[in-house]
Amino acid sequence: MEEICALAAKLPVAVNASTVTAADAARIAAAGPQVMAMHNFYPRPETGLDKAFLQESTDALHAAGLQVLGFVPGDCELRGPVFAGLPTL
Repeated sequence: MEEICALAAKLPVAVNASTVTAADAARIAAAGPQVMAMHNFYPRPETGLDKAFLQESTDALHAAGLQVLGFVPGDCELRGPVFAGLPTL
């Protein structure tokens, strides 16, 4: 945690929104001006995040003062081997 906070003081940092706790995210955000949280992308429908979990974790991170990012599926030049986009949800 100390190393992450030290980095956040010097450069933009994105934490994993799916795994970081709101308390840790708030601590990191307090250390630097450009800290955000980003949910992962999941290349197959069965591997995406549950809607309720996505909403709960996003709400907690917003309450901690972080901007939260995610991925929406693409609709052109889809990447193989699944060719289904890279959504978070």
